[in-house]
Amino acid sequence: MKRTQICSLTLNPAVDRTVFVDGFTLDTVNRCSEECVSPGSKGVNVAQTLARTGIPTVCFGLIGGEGGSYIIQELVKSGVKPDFVEVNYDVRRNVKIVDLASGTYTDINVDGSVPPPESIRALKRKTAQLSANGKLMALGGSVPPGVEPSIYRELASIACEAGAKVSIDCCGEALDRALGANPFIIKPNLFELESTLGIQCPTIDAVTDAAYGLYQR
Repeated sequence: MKRTQICSLTLNPAVDRTVFVDGFTLDTVNRCSEECVSPGSKGVNVAQTLARTGIPTVCFGLIGGEGGSYIIQELVKSGVKPDFVEVNYDVRRNVKIVDLASGTYTDINVDGSVPPPESIRALKRKTAQLSANGKLMALGGSVPPGVEPSIYRELASIACEAGAKVSIDCCGEALDRALGANPFIIKPNLFELESTLGIQCPTIDAVTDAAYGLYQR
């Protein structure tokens, strides 16, 4: 069987509202000059980007509520096939503040809701099903409250056993544990690399050494 599609996971999808302010000031009223709303989370971003390049892509994970319906609609518009496990809560809503005067970008991210155990079990079954035809399983993003940080290792192991390659984009204990599943790719940014290892990487050499240390594991 020829594996063709890439499957992108989002455990904790979000609706992102970005507001643009010309000179953001604390402890006062700020006027927004422009705003936009978009689906968010690493898994959604990966899926939409791949779809724009013509790569067959499935986005799966946990989703629910009015915000979840909006995300699914936007994924379909982008050419992504949605295949989610439904949950009984709405997705989280994040706020991004762009200060046009200073050129700063501030994230205010919500933790999200606690998925019920049966939803996690259904997600594991979904991962096994999709991995059977998946060329690459792209697993990434924050872990919802109440979910064990071992979730990425468990999902990666399920995907690898089904014959799919796995990429992981997370940080901290979730990434630390996921290394045990021998993923094909890991992609921590600088903050994620430092927070996972509990160190500071002030130079390129320090970053290289830290990244190589993760690779050796």
